[in-house]
Amino acid sequence: KKLSTPEAARGFCGPLREFSRPSLPYLLPGIYAMLDMKPAEVSDNLGEGADPDMTVAFLEDGTAAGLRTSQIEDFQSAVQMLSCFLEVLQGHYFDHIQETARHLLPALTFRFDDRVKKDAFVTWQELIGCAKDGLRRRGIADDGALVADLLRAFLQGAVEPLHAEDDLELLQVLATGIAGCVRAAGPGSMTAAEVHGLCAELRRLIDASTFRLRSAAASASELVAEEVDEDDEYESDQRRD
Repeated sequence: KKLSTPEAARGFCGPLREFSRPSLPYLLPGIYAMLDMKPAEVSDNLGEGADPDMTVAFLEDGTAAGLRTSQIEDFQSAVQMLSCFLEVLQGHYFDHIQETARHLLPALTFRFDDRVKKDAFVTWQELIGCAKDGLRRRGIADDGALVADLLRAFLQGAVEPLHAEDDLELLQVLATGIAGCVRAAGPGSMTAAEVHGLCAELRRLIDASTFRLRSAAASASELVAEEVDEDDEYESDQRRD
């Protein structure tokens, strides 16, 4: 049986904020199970007999793996439901923050749908906000440890895979999501060296993507110019004949 829609989750938590907390231990395992979903290994021969309902991506080890459309939708629904719980419950979600972070981490590098990755970035920002609100509500002096750890885990999981991303628009969106998480964590969550390193890394990623786009555009222009030259040469030959 599928989980409720994100809208239903928001409706459940909104008016019953205080009473929905005891239900989380029963609701979250189903969400975590969807986030722990493993793609199926796909044959090297992708052209013949390929399942049209299967989205295929190459993993870090070079193997091809796939998820069906319904599985991708379930995965995205799980991320969105977590976002709803975090948005509505805020600091009341505090007891589940660290476990949620562990299960949400793979969504930051989800290879089968960029929308899921974007949703995960937003959800992690809400997770950091809930951690800060929970600490405040409980009067806990965190010294930035929990929030800084969440931010550090996010950056480690989110930044490195961006090196393989060629879409400049997506890079800009994800860079905005990273900035949102840094803002949510607040002052003191990163050292000066970490801030400098992050800014330099993002600039390198965007510059590299921009260079690839310009190179591709230049190559396309050269190809068009060659085709025009060939057409002109052909027309000249025809006139001479």
